[in-house]
Parts: sequence; C-alpha cells; structure tokens
Amino acid sequence: KPEHAIEKIYAELGSRHRVKRFQIEIERINEVKPEEVKDPIIKKIMAIGEV
Repeated sequence: KPEHAIEKIYAELGSRHRVKRFQIEIERINEVKPEEVKDPIIKKIMAIGEV
C-alpha cells in the first residue's frame, strides 16, 4: 500500500540521516517490479517486506 511505503521512507530517512518528516517532500509513488530494481538498498527493503 502507498501509505506503508511512505511510512517506510520516513522511518528510513529519519533513522539513518536524522531528517525530520516535514523536511521530506514525496512527489509520487510508483510500484516497480523486483527485476527492475537496481539499487541494493531498495532490494534489501523489498526483501524485508516479503517476510
């Protein structure tokens, strides 16, 4: 769900980079197929979601 993706981004950026939610501007959310993903961090996040 899109709202879960947004929450995951907020949590990830907040914990790793200490960015506040009001500082993050999300323009759009697109679903991509796992085989289209090239970034290893995104692949790891996707794998966590499958558990």
